[in-house]
Amino acid sequence: MGERVGEVDRALAVIRRRLRYANTGNTLLEPRYYREEGRLAALAGDVPGAIMAYQRFLALRTDPDPGLVADEVELVRSELAKLLPDAVGTN
Repeated sequence: MGERVGEVDRALAVIRRRLRYANTGNTLLEPRYYREEGRLAALAGDVPGAIMAYQRFLALRTDPDPGLVADEVELVRSELAKLLPDAVGTN
């Protein structure tokens, strides 16, 4: 809801809390949380956070099923590539 009303920072905080406390072991949902965290972090201007989340997503999707998540993986790779030049000089 936070993002829909223009509160990207609040939505990002919620997804990060969910990732930290939702130790479900659900390998289907965890990558999606990281993808969403990366997207929200990028919108909020947290480039290092977006990069980290996108890299975690990709680490969990090393061999994507072409019929299910391959497009999602390509989208995240594309978004990550856009962010990497901006990461030079940031910690």
